[in-house]
Amino acid sequence: MIESIAVANTDATEVAAAPRVSLDAAAPETEQPAAHDSARVLLITSADQVAPDLLLQAQAVGFDWDVCTFPQALSFLQSSAYHAAVVDVGAPEEAFSLIEQARGISTGRQIPIVALADPADVNSAFRAGASFVVPRPVTSDLLRNTLAAIYRIAVALRRLYARYRVEVQLALTIAERSIDAKATDIGDGGMALVASEPLASGAAVSARFVLPGSEEQIVAVGEIRWADHHGRAGFCFNSIAGTGRASLENWLARRHAGIDHPVPLHAPVTLEQRPPLVTTADKAADSARRTARVALSAVLVAFCLFLIGFWAYIVLTS
Repeated sequence: MIESIAVANTDATEVAAAPRVSLDAAAPETEQPAAHDSARVLLITSADQVAPDLLLQAQAVGFDWDVCTFPQALSFLQSSAYHAAVVDVGAPEEAFSLIEQARGISTGRQIPIVALADPADVNSAFRAGASFVVPRPVTSDLLRNTLAAIYRIAVALRRLYARYRVEVQLALTIAERSIDAKATDIGDGGMALVASEPLASGAAVSARFVLPGSEEQIVAVGEIRWADHHGRAGFCFNSIAGTGRASLENWLARRHAGIDHPVPLHAPVTLEQRPPLVTTADKAADSARRTARVALSAVLVAFCLFLIGFWAYIVLTS
């Protein structure tokens, strides 16, 4: 019988990570991903125990993990940003109902969900909304390959929607109420923020802010994708008014290139900032102008000599 690890009796409202066991001695020698490539998976079990091989394989492919029971799962999914979830189907009806509910909330709608189920329950798991089903008995190789595929998807999405750490003051408007907040990171699709009061997941929000190194106020409209009772939340952009979208993309591109304080997108360009453009036609025109100036100078000199000679003749003959 496989030894199991007890799941911490964590209060769902606190949403704290379950205590972790040291797996360093048993973990295979795999190259660990860079810190910015980390992704989080929620391991959901119907009992108070979870097989250590599941934790081992999640860690081996690079996932950070939290463990919870079925009653805690929705609270965990709503209050934190997970990149995947694994449901250990012990009680099929409860597990499949949980998957259906997870697909109904904004933070669980898009993430990959893996079900570990008996062969007879594979079709039911897919109908409930599972992205992958690993049939029992679960082999280490199949579990690791499945988790590795999900990890690559999660990391690719993180790179596509890269976030950059900032400290930007926000003016939020929710249901005609103004709330002060601060953005802690920002990307093309949204931002993480800390508000002066807890926010509701799914709430429609309008946010006004100014990016570092810019003077343009950006107005973004979207929704709160996840939130906790400390005021931390994930804000997803649905639309950005006016030139704000172009300004944000310009700022992100320059930040990605290592420029901390980008020049505003619509800053006026002076002649001193713009290098002169010299073409072959310009060079030919310059040569023609110089030739014309020399010819004109020669004509003027000749005219002056003529005047001097004329007046000298008048003086000598008078």
